Amino acid sequence: MQSFDLPYVLLAGERAATVVTDEAARQQFYTRTMISIQGRGWSRSEIDLMKAWPLAEKLAMIMADVTRYKKDGSVLERLRAFYTLRNDGKAWRIVALAETRAPFTGPGDIPRS
Repeated sequence: MQSFDLPYVLLAGERAATVVTDEAARQQFYTRTMISIQGRGWSRSEIDLMKAWPLAEKLAMIMADVTRYKKDGSVLERLRAFYTLRNDGKAWRIVALAETRAPFTGPGDIPRS
């Protein structure tokens, strides 16, 4: 949760941008996310592929292919996410998160892992 800066934005093709502006909203987003994936049987996640692109001295983009696993070890889901990060002088923090849904690959047309 501390990896996300304030404010940050969540982008999805199905709904309007969600802007998280304060600590209470950041906590609510995290809690909602964890309840949702744990309710579907999630146990752990692994990063299968990660690529990073510097955009400026204190701005970067990361692509991550992630597999979420259930408690029994089976695959819950595979996803690709793009994170825009900003360095605030102390740490790199996420300022935007967007999921790229299959069959789309996102910037760079990198095959999914």
